[in-house]
Amino acid sequence: MVLVAVLAACAVGIWLAVRGGGAADTNARVTSLLPPETLAVLHVPDFKRAREQWRETDIFKLWREPAVQDFLQKPLSRMRRSGGVEERMQQLERLGVRDGFVAMTSWENDAPVLVGGFRFKTGKADAEKVIGEWRTRVQPHAPDAPRETVQHGRHRLEVTQRGNVTLATVYDRDWFFAANNVPALTALLDRANSRTGDAAATLGAEPEFDGARRRMPENYAVLGYARLDAFLPRLAARQPQDGDNAKRVALLGQVRSVCAATLFESGKIRDVLFVAMPKAADEPELTRASLALATNETFLYVATLLTLPRGTGMPNNPPPVPSAGFAAGLQGLFARLSASGITLDEWNSAFGAELGVIGDWPANARIPALVATLPIKDAAKAEHVAITITASALEGSRWAVSERDGVRYYSQPPHNPLVPVSPTLGLGNDRAIFGLDVASVEAAMRRVAGESGDQLAASDRFKAADGAVRPAQQTSAYLDTALLYTRLDAALRPMLIMSAAFVPSIAQSVDLNKVPPADVVTRHLSPTVISQSYAGEGYLVESVGPVSMYQATLGIAAASGAGAQWYRSNMPPSVGGSIRQPTPAIPALAPSPPASASPDETP
Repeated sequence: MVLVAVLAACAVGIWLAVRGGGAADTNARVTSLLPPETLAVLHVPDFKRAREQWRETDIFKLWREPAVQDFLQKPLSRMRRSGGVEERMQQLERLGVRDGFVAMTSWENDAPVLVGGFRFKTGKADAEKVIGEWRTRVQPHAPDAPRETVQHGRHRLEVTQRGNVTLATVYDRDWFFAANNVPALTALLDRANSRTGDAAATLGAEPEFDGARRRMPENYAVLGYARLDAFLPRLAARQPQDGDNAKRVALLGQVRSVCAATLFESGKIRDVLFVAMPKAADEPELTRASLALATNETFLYVATLLTLPRGTGMPNNPPPVPSAGFAAGLQGLFARLSASGITLDEWNSAFGAELGVIGDWPANARIPALVATLPIKDAAKAEHVAITITASALEGSRWAVSERDGVRYYSQPPHNPLVPVSPTLGLGNDRAIFGLDVASVEAAMRRVAGESGDQLAASDRFKAADGAVRPAQQTSAYLDTALLYTRLDAALRPMLIMSAAFVPSIAQSVDLNKVPPADVVTRHLSPTVISQSYAGEGYLVESVGPVSMYQATLGIAAASGAGAQWYRSNMPPSVGGSIRQPTPAIPALAPSPPASASPDETP
């Protein structure tokens, strides 16, 4: 979870990528300009080449599809402005911008000291035409800000100051530099002209940065680095030091630095993230044994380790359990586990550490079938945990217990007749499987017994994607974006068209009759894979796919926020609120019931 949080924090600004040489030299050139105590830096080696390579990606080609542009014409017309962004991009290309960087060199009096700059291929006069235009656009926002010229050696610094805000700029041969602090800018100039006389006193020679940079690809398009061990303690000091918050602060305090890079490979986007921190104690190796349960209809497969330090404990105040949803079902299991007094040691002695998550979506199914699985170390203890969880079920919701083919099943009826979710836990001899309906758990159990197993692992599509990243030690993830989009299109397209008749405001934002055919989209999609391993001094995460994992993180967050905003703006408020229908009591031990309708079957 720490890696996910850090990944989201590093996502801002890291979205361009390119394949090309020379990054090692440009990296050395930029880091030699920065002091060793630099807290963060973002570096783009070659802006023009980055844009050229971006236009060769699968995701950009999807964006340029005529059918996609036709569909997006109405929503984009509501968002577009004067085209200033594209104009600025073209200006940067004309300047031949290289080695663009922004860095935070220190944090003084609760304010960051920022420096930045870039090299340009054109002459200073041509560069000033563009940069002078930028100054002109900024001037109306601070018309009364005094300006002065500061002489530093042979350089003339242009300094503008308004209140506590300072902007200092200067040209140095084919470089343009800027900073929000005059001493920081003069120090940058001295390093650029080798006046410091000490190459070791730069960021490039700093051990923490050097160790992180060595884990990055040499031909990156964008690189970001942040030194967190000098910053997180300040944030921690402002947080309450009690309970679970103290544990989170202590865990984050182990992170020394984060380094991330992005590049292209054959139209795909490769991301590399390195988080420098100690390895979790007693962490086993990932086996991906649950991969045998995945099928040709699997769009999602995740294998990850759930090991926790023994002193961590379970949550003191488990959240309430929602009535539906796969994540809600898992949350409910662990919430009841905590409420029932099951300790972490008891859990670890009953189950193995490797969690597998599998999402199947057959062509004739309305909704996907999601299951989670754990290996069983001690069958008797695992059954004791299951009995404890189900015995403490919520009021009015009891679990039915049955046994088939040597597997014991614990299941609940759907809480809502309109939502076909029936939480089910299956316990075999050596594997526990949790799913949202009886049929999907039973099907997975049959694959445990060797019936039609290893389908996904044997497919060429999976092998090609899985081979694009190094073998995982802690986490392995696979998402077939083409298969997922195909199923979503088939399931949601009729619903969206129907909803437009009941919510007329939808037609004002988008023309649902112009939704691109599924094959237009899927021909540009390929599987996305992620692997996480411990590499020397920290965790190394790799991702390869049609979109960057940083883009995916930001995209999911943006889509969730936009969806919630649209719902609040367009849907009428609930009149009477939701009413939960009482659930009839189910005997604790019942004869084996007939299997519920499988999500593979169309009613």
